[in-house]
Amino acid sequence: MTFDRQTNSVSAAANDSDITVLWEQGDVIAINKPAGIATQAPPQHPSLESKLRAQLDRQDRYLAFPHRLDRAVSGVILVALSKKKARLLSAQFESRKPRKTYQAVLAGTASLPVLSEAAFADVMQCEPAGSEANTTATQQLSRWQDWLQKIPEQARVQRSDATAEQAKEAITLAAAIDSEPSRIMLAAFDPPSTAVLLQPQTGRMHQLRAQSAFRGHPIVGDTTYGFPYQLDANGNPLDPLDASGPETAKRILLHALQLGFHDPGSGLWTLVRAPCPF
Repeated sequence: MTFDRQTNSVSAAANDSDITVLWEQGDVIAINKPAGIATQAPPQHPSLESKLRAQLDRQDRYLAFPHRLDRAVSGVILVALSKKKARLLSAQFESRKPRKTYQAVLAGTASLPVLSEAAFADVMQCEPAGSEANTTATQQLSRWQDWLQKIPEQARVQRSDATAEQAKEAITLAAAIDSEPSRIMLAAFDPPSTAVLLQPQTGRMHQLRAQSAFRGHPIVGDTTYGFPYQLDANGNPLDPLDASGPETAKRILLHALQLGFHDPGSGLWTLVRAPCPF
């Protein structure tokens, strides 16, 4: 089953402050996370969890995230409304069964294969891990392989040798896509730049952000990995000398475009997509 926010939304946001529900089945929903807000945070700070609890009237009822997105990243994220569904979804993510597809804009001209419209459609119709159809589609993408190591006392990772202590393998499939510069791109960054699809095969901290930067093409807006300035939630450049802006106002041009997973209720393979805002 495929659910696209543009055509098959279960519930549309009532206003700009509401979180858009993309898909709903039993005790599981998929929502479109805005950039600039943490998935979870202490009670005194705004978070996706606190906004959802208020919007869904679940202040004292079960709500959990089987996976997360970084604060500055937007896109599809699943929410479990019962312990049973949370357990079933968490097991899928732990075994790397879900298929994640991100859209991003990289600084500079990245040396990547460019997907045709037909190839893009093939890649987006991804199948469960290990299926022959999935393998055929992803053969059109480049394979990034690195070993990542968290930098002590810093919220970032570095590239390391495979033998380094606590080094973890990171694999991502990547390709360029033919995309016209959007309003956000025009406001944020002068060409050259590269619109890309990224499919992580592992789930490491800052994996897509770090692997892009290691190849000389940081994600636009990602100052943690070398881009020169931050963006606000609308994609407008922030003054690099002004550190007073709220953390929740920042985004990078990385969007969780689609998530494939097994519906824990029916067992059916399900694709949920959120249109890219840039």
